[in-house]
Amino acid sequence: MIRWSRRTGIVLVAILIATTSGPHAQVVGPTQRRITPDPVTNWGSTFHTLEQKAGRVTTRFADGSAVAERDANGQIHTWLYSTTGNEIATLTAHQSGPMRLDVLGTTKVNTMRRSGVIPTLSWANEQAYALSKADGAVEWHGEVLRGKHEPLAMEIEVEFEGGFVGRTKRYTNYYLTFLHRDGRQVGWVRYHPKERQLVFQFPGIVQDVLTEASLKPIGGWTFTPTIGWMHVQALAFYQFYSAARAKQVAQAKPTWFMKPELNWFQKGWEKFFPTAQAQEGADGCTGLHYLDSSIFRPCCDRHDLCYIKNGCDRSSWYWPWGNSWICTGCNVVAVWCFLGAGHETDGYIWYPTP
Repeated sequence: MIRWSRRTGIVLVAILIATTSGPHAQVVGPTQRRITPDPVTNWGSTFHTLEQKAGRVTTRFADGSAVAERDANGQIHTWLYSTTGNEIATLTAHQSGPMRLDVLGTTKVNTMRRSGVIPTLSWANEQAYALSKADGAVEWHGEVLRGKHEPLAMEIEVEFEGGFVGRTKRYTNYYLTFLHRDGRQVGWVRYHPKERQLVFQFPGIVQDVLTEASLKPIGGWTFTPTIGWMHVQALAFYQFYSAARAKQVAQAKPTWFMKPELNWFQKGWEKFFPTAQAQEGADGCTGLHYLDSSIFRPCCDRHDLCYIKNGCDRSSWYWPWGNSWICTGCNVVAVWCFLGAGHETDGYIWYPTP
């Protein structure tokens, strides 16, 4: 018979911890970090600038949850919880590349991120969950180091600066994001992976449907949207389109507004023909005034200003030699804008054509 004492209790607890944490105490070596053919997705500067406005992300999985925060030095810290709310692991990801997963106080993984992976809060939650589930060797699958178990986020809640909160949920056939500001819903975004269809509505600001067919003139979908992309795009829709609608793109207010990164075509055009800002009294879509309140209005306003600045008239459409060659350029940009349905993209984030 064993006499119970404080010393005996400490010893038994120590043995229990050692027994339960033993299989998790292996540090991942280079030979266990194989890279699969799955490529790394670089989401672009616009995406990452917007994502860094997030201060806290909560991700819910089928059997647990994770919370990620970014500190003042840019390091990301994730806490992984069981369904009962008990902390089971932590992940620390440094901007310079190192990342470490600790399970029950023991380092399970201490390694470097795969080249090209830019850490985000949503990524950190999925990475922590995937590594906690790994049993044996792990491999890089795209941006995530994992075993055979692929992390499947069911819900994501993101707290952005400026009082914005994005809530995304995975359904059987689609992802759905609601964006709130100061507790009030300002819009929603829905993506259907099978149909590759993006539907969005922000009342009083913008609404549209983007499909493979409608985007074909400008190259179609150049990437595959994920549940972790949805809340960033929702913020972009609200931020960029509300500012464009208010004619405040140049001297944007409030202070959380940012301009999207211009693509190569826009950079080339802006170099020779800097964008002027439309005035409230602009003529709109001459001959097509039923489009004045549509998403095509920015295309018309930019075309009008280009005409005014360069002394062009409508004859340049059917007799380009009668005007400056710049007038033909005004028309080309207008057509390009209409083909994109008034939207531009840096490859991964959609925003209004400037």
